[in-house]
Amino acid sequence: MNLMDLLTSGIEFPRKLMELGVNMPPEFIISVPRIILTLSPKILYLMNTMKEPRSANWNPAYSVATRFIKAVTECLPDTPLKEVQYLSSICRNLPYPGLEIKKDYLPDSFRDEAYSFLKHHFSNKYGYYPQSKEEHWSNSKKIEFNLISTKYSNSNGGGAYTLGHSCLYNSVYTDLSKASGSKIFALDYRLGPQATLPSIIEDVVAAYFYLTAPKNQGGMGVPSSRIVVGGDSAGGGLSGNLAHILKSFGNSQVAGMFLWSPSIDLTFSQPSRYENSYKDILPNIINPPIMVGNNLKIDSSEFLFMYKQGSDKIKKRMEMDGAPLAPKEFYQLPEITPPFDPDMNGLPPTLIITGDRDAFRDSSIIYGKRRAETEKLTKNRMGTILPNVQTIIYEDLPHVFMTIPGDSRTNSAVTTTAEFIQKAMNLDNFGVLASISDTSLPDMKKSYMNNTYNMYWNSLNGITDAWESPYKVVPFPGGNNLVTTPNAFSLSN
Repeated sequence: MNLMDLLTSGIEFPRKLMELGVNMPPEFIISVPRIILTLSPKILYLMNTMKEPRSANWNPAYSVATRFIKAVTECLPDTPLKEVQYLSSICRNLPYPGLEIKKDYLPDSFRDEAYSFLKHHFSNKYGYYPQSKEEHWSNSKKIEFNLISTKYSNSNGGGAYTLGHSCLYNSVYTDLSKASGSKIFALDYRLGPQATLPSIIEDVVAAYFYLTAPKNQGGMGVPSSRIVVGGDSAGGGLSGNLAHILKSFGNSQVAGMFLWSPSIDLTFSQPSRYENSYKDILPNIINPPIMVGNNLKIDSSEFLFMYKQGSDKIKKRMEMDGAPLAPKEFYQLPEITPPFDPDMNGLPPTLIITGDRDAFRDSSIIYGKRRAETEKLTKNRMGTILPNVQTIIYEDLPHVFMTIPGDSRTNSAVTTTAEFIQKAMNLDNFGVLASISDTSLPDMKKSYMNNTYNMYWNSLNGITDAWESPYKVVPFPGGNNLVTTPNAFSLSN
């Protein structure tokens, strides 16, 4: 029995879970089946009536998968928050053949270290750290992580900071671990809107401290040179947050970073967020960017979901902050929105992969360009022949396409990432690095030779060629646009 069987079983849902030895929390026994029965016809209706996302280049299975995801995201605003979060993490209790998964929890000492570290550095640099006493880590649940398979890789999941559990990525973990020979450290950070962005980032930093701390100090004793951090969507954004925080505040940097369709620009201000809105699986845009103008702006059903289904306390916090997960001005800090960083030195070699249909496409291109400009200016490749950044755009594929089964180029993206991980983890071993053939990645010895920013286009036939982006981008919102007026709250929709 798979997850889809469970989610389409309606009133039989609790019984089917019990057959698998999973006990549903009492508060969900009535509400969850009711939600499934209510949502199912809405999702089916949307899947059959939406004009997008569609493509003649997708096979039937991939088309159904993308339309299902799109329909689910459009139904979120009218769905209770806790029940949806429960459903999106139900897989944590289901067996997954072929994976050895060790579950554990981050020790409190590293959570406290991360809190003190971030509060100290943000307060010193910016004069404040936007986290209330109620949001202190000690008032939250324990943070679970899964250790999956051989060597070391650190992976953050996606889910728009709101939904999901690392178990949703088990099939990807299997492929990535086998192809790269790496063990996966999958973190289940706190979720928004109950948790704010500082708290979520805090959990990621705590995981890094735990991984790198000596064993005699309660850590795992993994050298930072053996850690590649990565993730998709929100997880990609959090990976970028970690790398820029380590760079800004003087900590040992990770060996490498892979970003799959990363949510790396939290201003959501670039044209692709609007031009690709209906062509992508992300929620459709319903208003201008959340960062432009005064007051709280809800730009998509994802954030409308956070607001409508949040508690009164969450609603009030969002209205005061002018943004869903933190004060607006916090979003503009380079450690939070990496493309804002004026100094791109000191960052690890990075692989960026996104789809041409991805609503976040332009922010990936901007970040890749800025990283490439710095590398060309400084001629600094961390002492190796591995480029500091490579950006690959896959033709006619959507947001996080590499996690959606059914398209052959999904496997291509995973294989390319696995090859990058192998190289990044051997930065200190030139002999090994040079011996790893470029079977999936663009030839690193020819980087920048055929294009300006070391960018590549993976076409429908699977060929990867040097590429110059034809897409126009716009200036990021400036400080004048980030002013909030707490008592003048406006919400369109």
